Amino acid sequence: MMRSQCSQSLALLWTLFVFAATRCITTADASDSISESSILQEFYQATNGESWNANDGWEDNTSDYCSWFGVVCQDEEGELDPSSRNLIHLIEHDQQRKLSSTSIPDNPNGKVIALQLKRNNLQGRLPASLWTLPNLRYLTLTDNAVDVAFVGQSDTLVELKMHRTLTSTLTGISRYPNLLALHMSGTPLGNIQFPTELFQLTNLNYLHMAECQMQGTIPATIQDLDALEELNLYNNEFTGLIPVQIQVLSNLRLLNLSSNHLRGPLPAILGTKLTKLQELYLEYNMLSGPLLPFTAAPKLNKLYLDGNELAGDIPSDFLVGVNNTKKRIHVNLDNNQFQGTIPDSLDALEDLPLTITFAGNLFTAFASAALCDNVNWMDGNVADFRCDAILCPIGTSATLGRHTATDPCVKCKSGTKLGQMTCLDQDDRRTLQFLYSETGGDHWDRNDNWMDDSKSVCEWYGISCAANGQNGQPGRVRRVRLQNNGLTGSISSHIFALDQAVEINLSWNKIEFPFEDIAITTHLNILNVGHTDTTSMDGFETANPFFEILLADRLSIDGTIPAQIYKNTNMRILSLNNCGLDGTISAAIGGMTNLEELYLWGNNLQGSIP
Repeated sequence: MMRSQCSQSLALLWTLFVFAATRCITTADASDSISESSILQEFYQATNGESWNANDGWEDNTSDYCSWFGVVCQDEEGELDPSSRNLIHLIEHDQQRKLSSTSIPDNPNGKVIALQLKRNNLQGRLPASLWTLPNLRYLTLTDNAVDVAFVGQSDTLVELKMHRTLTSTLTGISRYPNLLALHMSGTPLGNIQFPTELFQLTNLNYLHMAECQMQGTIPATIQDLDALEELNLYNNEFTGLIPVQIQVLSNLRLLNLSSNHLRGPLPAILGTKLTKLQELYLEYNMLSGPLLPFTAAPKLNKLYLDGNELAGDIPSDFLVGVNNTKKRIHVNLDNNQFQGTIPDSLDALEDLPLTITFAGNLFTAFASAALCDNVNWMDGNVADFRCDAILCPIGTSATLGRHTATDPCVKCKSGTKLGQMTCLDQDDRRTLQFLYSETGGDHWDRNDNWMDDSKSVCEWYGISCAANGQNGQPGRVRRVRLQNNGLTGSISSHIFALDQAVEINLSWNKIEFPFEDIAITTHLNILNVGHTDTTSMDGFETANPFFEILLADRLSIDGTIPAQIYKNTNMRILSLNNCGLDGTISAAIGGMTNLEELYLWGNNLQGSIP
């Protein structure tokens, strides 16, 4: 009897336990179902939801949170909730980018899969509870004044878009291990090194961190992100070399390292290892050395290398591996130091829909007219303007350095290279403005009246003009006397557009003076560049026949007297004191029959006077 009663009691207790457990599970399910609404409301309050641009549903805290503005839900079958259909295109776009191809299982307690709140005037710091949304996979907070704090963790988040937010640190981001796409360009991180915690996110396909105020070198450990398809580090402060470890990122389709301070040659791996590369942006760095042929990336359609210091010739096999004939190909080689001729080998690219630009280099000719009938090039402009559509001929210029329907190549006496982009012929004001800009005019010792549009350039400090201008106005600039005036930097050949100047005195300034293109100055006969940082006399031999006086003391020329000096046979006064010259004086000096004064003291010249 006692055993029977005991058994019945145990059975009753078990029944009560099972019932209680069932009630607990049911309660937990209900709690989880309700918790998403609570989490969203906490997020709403933390980001000043009342001031959002759009807050439909959030403000009233309606029961169907899947209908709230910017919320995307899925139903029990994993399909998008009908109330979220207005945002379906956003998710479909992500699916096309393979961001939904993930093995992360759905959590039956969560419906919210995305928050799309771009440019919605959110303010404040994200609460940690947001990361507890069981199925949150896509979060877009771009262009909001929010601090995305990685204080929680999430195994479900695959895409985070937070361009131009107030996020200041990525500490904790490694607790989001399934993140496939991180978009945070324009979010200033405050002059930090590349965040090393990112290297733990080995599933990343897309990393966009342009304009994030990062500095230092690009770490070799970038190779740990070997699943990357897009890497965008545009306009940071990175220095040093492009790391060769980038070759490990064999899936890269887009690489953007432009507008940094990267130096050195182009790593060979860019042209041989990254075979899937479609877009490469390296413009506006300080890259030097030869151009790579880029033969191993058949789908390459954007190559931007402009604004560097690349030099030499165009490789004979340049782009020969590219076989994309349907998508227009853009190649920009402007403003480097390429020289010589435009090679006929480029004709191998005749069938490509190619726009290739070479302006602002040192090219002097096309090897032949072989490229002038490539009608698929330059948006069809070659069909109308032949080779001028590729580069303006010598003696002309255009804004883009090539002929277009709206910007033709026009005559320019100062145009001495193919593809001249500026012309300063007989525009003394513009030439002097350029001189002011490139030599730090705001910091000169004296810059009286400079850049004052109400003043004639003849009233600018250090400038003298002829008195025979038109309509009673002063004439062209005749003298530039800015000696010992705090000028700094490298002076370009534009100064020679002052083609009526008879005297230029820039001595005792920390400038480097060019002699290339000195032939443009048909009236110059006195030049004083002594005590400057000038190191080469290349081009001086082309000075006009009226040139008479060169004062170039204390230049770091070194070696023997430059051969270019001897070729100016009309010179009357030559001064090269303290220039570090050695060797002997060439017998060629005997050809300088008009020489009246010669100053060579303070050098290491040897031998007899010829």
